[in-house]
Amino acid sequence: MIALHERHASGLGQHIDVSVQQAVAMATQSHILAAAVNSTQIERMSGGVRLGPLNLQLTWPAKDGHVSITFLFGSALGPFTVRLMNYIFEQGFCDEATRDKDWIAYGEKLITGIEPISEFERVKKVVEKFTLTRGPRQSCFRRRWSEGF
Repeated sequence: MIALHERHASGLGQHIDVSVQQAVAMATQSHILAAAVNSTQIERMSGGVRLGPLNLQLTWPAKDGHVSITFLFGSALGPFTVRLMNYIFEQGFCDEATRDKDWIAYGEKLITGIEPISEFERVKKVVEKFTLTRGPRQSCFRRRWSEGF
């Protein structure tokens, strides 16, 4: 995308050497290898993905439509879920026990059965209750885009 932007701006392109195999592995967080190593494969579903018995919701209902929230776990995405749950707690939609779950290790706890899937479904209802109170706001991207950056 940067090379395309540069071509439009200066008329000169750039040579970019990218390994498609590496890019796909990174983009899918290595889940393309799941079948090869007999691991649980991810399936697409409406509004999210299914990972074994887990329905991971990525699109949530909002006051006037839908909002995309990455409510996921692990070392890469768990810290964002920690911040989300802190905010949901501050807004009065969850208790301290829900806020303070180990969102980094939560996926592993679900898959191993340490945390029941029914509890995950309850937490998803908490997040949905929160998102249903949210309405439209102008994003900073739209504001910057309209101002020409």
